Formats: sequence, structure tokens, C-alpha cells
Amino acid sequence: MFNPGATLLPSGETLLLVRVEDRRGISHLTAARSLDGITNWQIDAQPTLSPPPEQYPEELWGVEDARIV
Repeated sequence: MFNPGATLLPSGETLLLVRVEDRRGISHLTAARSLDGITNWQIDAQPTLSPPPEQYPEELWGVEDARIV
């Protein structure tokens, strides 16, 4: 996990948007949630945001920045 963006949801859950690198070396962003922000993280099975390098060649190696605004 690299440089996650974090926010507290209205439900009280902590949401991380984390950059994950797959075995090919390509990065994507995936959501992870925890009720207390420390333990029992639930990580989505599928990426939240995957790179489309055929549309955006600059994303050949993936999505890099998980900041939440």
C-alpha cells in the first residue's frame, strides 16, 4: 500500500483509497474500510479505479495518487 487517502464517513467508518501494485507492476486504486480505523479492514475485491492506458498513455504503469479531496 502506498500513500493512502483517508476520510471519515458519516457512518463513522474510516475509508482509505489505497494505491495497490499488482504482480505485473501496474498500480490501481482500491477502497478499504474499517469501523475503528485501526483493525478489521475490509478491502474491496475489485479495484475502484483502474488505469485505461489505451485512452491515457501516461497511465501505462497505473494510477499513482490516492488523495481524497
